[in-house]
Amino acid sequence: MQTRSLTVPRGKDMLVVRVNRHTHVVLRDAAGTVRSRWDSEGKHVTFPVEPGRYTVETDGRLGALELRRLDPAVGRRGPLRADRPPPLRRRKG
Repeated sequence: MQTRSLTVPRGKDMLVVRVNRHTHVVLRDAAGTVRSRWDSEGKHVTFPVEPGRYTVETDGRLGALELRRLDPAVGRRGPLRADRPPPLRRRKG
């Protein structure tokens, strides 16, 4: 099991995790609560995050952790909740 801690500053709202030889990746907040879990063998995982301290853990090998900013054109309504996916937007026309 590999773990790595990080601090997300203001202005960053996406965490990209590079990972190999794994079955899952877990993102925990500072209190140890699971914020999100990825059960797939993909080489990278993207988690929405808010400013604060987090721990990433996996049963594989962690590579780079990159903090990015979500494109403002995508838009966001309210706080991010991993346990409640956002509502689907209906296409016009």
